[in-house]
Amino acid sequence: MPSNATDYTIPGVYYSRTQKSRWSIYKTLEKVAGIYGFGGKACLLKAICEAASAPFDGRYGLLGQLLHVFFK
Repeated sequence: MPSNATDYTIPGVYYSRTQKSRWSIYKTLEKVAGIYGFGGKACLLKAICEAASAPFDGRYGLLGQLLHVFFK
């Protein structure tokens, strides 16, 4: 019986996390917005500006704070 969760993985195979920056996520959102006909970069820039100008206080909870940090 395995004593560690790593015993279930394939030996010799290393799994790595990819580092995604805010800019790469913005680029992906821009492409998705363009595909769906929302205007791509213009839509993303408008969303960033609107999110930055909105006051996110305690009423919006964790999701509001995360959106504020993401679009800041």
